[in-house]
Amino acid sequence: MKYILILFIATLIGCDKSDFQSEINTVNDLISEYDSMFVVVKSFDISSAKPNLKKYNESLDYSKTQLSSDKKPSLKTMKFMNDMKLMKRQFKNAATTKNNLLSNTARNQEQLNNLLNDIDNGVFDKEELNLILTREQQAVKEVSNSLIQFEESFTNAENSFDSLYQLSKTFQYD
Repeated sequence: MKYILILFIATLIGCDKSDFQSEINTVNDLISEYDSMFVVVKSFDISSAKPNLKKYNESLDYSKTQLSSDKKPSLKTMKFMNDMKLMKRQFKNAATTKNNLLSNTARNQEQLNNLLNDIDNGVFDKEELNLILTREQQAVKEVSNSLIQFEESFTNAENSFDSLYQLSKTFQYD
């Protein structure tokens, strides 16, 4: 009788772990996605940010000398200055944004590794685990969207900045 009980418990434990194989696979897939994102973020080149920020400041100094202090700038001038400010924001925040993305991917990946340990230790039932996985999948999407937005915004700013910078030298400030 004792052996049957031990066999029954061993069978339950073995079945329990195999019941979570799909969830384990999902967690491993999410970890792989974070691996890929980490590589992309790490390799994303923001080296132009600092020189472009310097050029922006030069342009701003120049534009201040061209603006009249006794009248309000025209709408055209204000729009141009706002366009330049948008560039500044991208370059100024590039390093911080990149570091935040790196730390978020590493932290979330670590949480997923902890989740694998919790699954192995039978901490969650199926329902709890599915709720957690739904949140983790949403977190992957959010980090991925942030990465895409950062890459697009920085690249667009980088591509547009040179022409704006050149224009700032000949722009008719009024």
